[in-house]
Amino acid sequence: MNNEKKTIRCAIYTRKSVSEGLDMDFNSLDAQREAGVNYIASQKAEGWIPIDKHYDDGGYTGGNMERPALSELLPDIKKRLVDMVVVYKVDRLSRSLMDFAKIVELFESHFSKQRILSTFSKGKSISRNPQKMGDIERLILITLKTQTQKNRLTFSKTVLIYNQMAGWTGLEPAASCVTGRRSNQLNYHPN
Repeated sequence: MNNEKKTIRCAIYTRKSVSEGLDMDFNSLDAQREAGVNYIASQKAEGWIPIDKHYDDGGYTGGNMERPALSELLPDIKKRLVDMVVVYKVDRLSRSLMDFAKIVELFESHFSKQRILSTFSKGKSISRNPQKMGDIERLILITLKTQTQKNRLTFSKTVLIYNQMAGWTGLEPAASCVTGRRSNQLNYHPN
């Protein structure tokens, strides 16, 4: 039986929304990277090693996926150059539930379930196991994303039903309305 741990190549992804302060000798991206390197070092017994490539997005919002470093990281994951992504906080990956779900889907298709997301923080955690905390955060975010999708679907169905009840089939309006010029009234004119 082989007791050797498999090497797990860890990419550290960092992001700061504004470029203010990035010109300092030690900035937020450096602090996030340092925390990531230290966390990976604490998992050395599990075979974790940091990769040399830096994935740093300074001055880019987490509200979309149009970020240079993220655009490099995702293909590297697909090419199997990365076995684990370490982030300071989940929101460094994305602040958009839909984009976060896309990232998690990519992680799930290329990483084993235990390696989906690891988070760490300076403060106290409700879980002593950071991996479990990452799983909890992931579950919460995926649940919110699912609820958002359900809400959008419900809204779309409601609009369709309302339009059908009003007689609109999507082909042409069933009636037209004109605002009265002097009386500020809405006048209905069936076609």
